[in-house]
Amino acid sequence: MASILFVEKYKNQRLLFEQEFSQEGYDVTITSDGKDASDKVKTRPPDIIVMDVCILNISGVEAMSRILKKLKSIPLIIYTAYDSYKDVCRIWGADAYLVKSSDLTELTNKIEELLSKAVNPV
Repeated sequence: MASILFVEKYKNQRLLFEQEFSQEGYDVTITSDGKDASDKVKTRPPDIIVMDVCILNISGVEAMSRILKKLKSIPLIIYTAYDSYKDVCRIWGADAYLVKSSDLTELTNKIEELLSKAVNPV
């Protein structure tokens, strides 16, 4: 199954992602730190990245910029409680921008959609 890197500041949210998506069969890696995320992508590139804009060490926008400079082919979803970063994240290259919800259905659907496109480009 596909691998997902979740970059999320809050531990309870990281644990939720790990539990939910591991049960779905994904290989899940989690971190709270933008620099660590950038390092993880270098050593073991995931199939997709889900990242908040408010993370530790460096901002999500900076981490996204660093990651996409190295590996533009990895789909990246910004998943945040803030709707004000949408335009900036699109300009920097995010494939999707979702506002957090207690229901992970929208996130799950977007992950599946982007992974499908990555495997079967149009």
